[in-house]
Amino acid sequence: MKKKILLALALVAIMTVLFAISVSAADPVETWDISATENDNVTAYLYSSGSGYSLTISGTGAMKNWSSYNYSPWKLSGHYKNILSVTIEEGVTNIGNEAFYSCSALSGISIPKSVMVIGSYSFCYCYGLNSFVVPSGVTTINSGAFKYCMYLKSVVIPNSVTSIGGEAFYGSNSLTINAQATSKPLGWSSYWNYNNCPVVWGYNNIKTNDTFDYVLHNGKASLTRYKGASSEVIVPPTIDGYEIYNLGDAFVENTSVTKITLPNTVTLLGRYAFYGCTSLAEINIADSVEFIGSYVFYNCSSLSKVTIGNSTESIGNYAFYNCTSLEEIFIPDCVLIVGNYVFSGCSALTVYAEAASQPSGWYADWNDSNCPVVWGHAHTYENHICVCGKEE
Repeated sequence: MKKKILLALALVAIMTVLFAISVSAADPVETWDISATENDNVTAYLYSSGSGYSLTISGTGAMKNWSSYNYSPWKLSGHYKNILSVTIEEGVTNIGNEAFYSCSALSGISIPKSVMVIGSYSFCYCYGLNSFVVPSGVTTINSGAFKYCMYLKSVVIPNSVTSIGGEAFYGSNSLTINAQATSKPLGWSSYWNYNNCPVVWGYNNIKTNDTFDYVLHNGKASLTRYKGASSEVIVPPTIDGYEIYNLGDAFVENTSVTKITLPNTVTLLGRYAFYGCTSLAEINIADSVEFIGSYVFYNCSSLSKVTIGNSTESIGNYAFYNCTSLEEIFIPDCVLIVGNYVFSGCSALTVYAEAASQPSGWYADWNDSNCPVVWGHAHTYENHICVCGKEE
């Protein structure tokens, strides 16, 4: 009897330790109260995320406002430069002034419909942002909100936005602004578009269904958010009758999806398409895909199988960065351009290239990790991770 009791106690102790370990692994690195007033209740949680951090902001009410004399806590701690993604949860109503100022690595952000105000200079110097869809609950975008977001290419502004401050998009020289309003509302500052970025007025192409949010470009769909719950996703060729040509950033930081199959309508895997999808183990890149953008599979640490289609011409910078489970990849001779640092951190990888030697269009630091390279490899075999066109 005594032995049974001791055994039971030992098992309880072991389970307690294991539970503590599992909990601590998910514990935030830092936690801050960022409530604007005593009536608000907003907390920020900083988590480790691959080579950087993710920030989750939850609660009810408004965030604090910050300035060059009163930094945000993640800036004071020095973590701001390595924040890769931000998730603001339902219930938060205001994004504070200078909230993400100089978060230069920030590329993925989720904002709920409860947010009504985007504060002044809140995303200033966020170089990692390349597209932004303003949620339909936002009424106010304050001065300089997206100032010097130099790589921002597309912003969608819904009808709910009645006020935009001066120089909101200053320095975003490649930006196209898609506004649902048919003309500039009275509440928008005279200098809201100081750079004279192209504006598409009457933009009514913000769409949604049960599985994806998406926007339309030239009558075709670019996905912006995956809303389903499946771990194995088959992307359809069309959505609501529109052909899907781009994955956009629909799966950024999605840690649940394990397998994705793409249709033959997709021609572009845009920047950050699967950034931080740490559970993604398998993806079939359709023959139709011509361009694999920068950071597409960044930190996809479980990725073990990829099939590159025979139309791919370009692979962008950091495309497979830190794909630590990737052991073999075959690059067909249809790939004319390979950017810098494509396979950084791929410690187990051997590269099989169909080209007899490095093509002139491949950047000098494409293989900065010195992965073994087999040139002139024109054969496929059963267990290859990546083959041109189809597996044999």
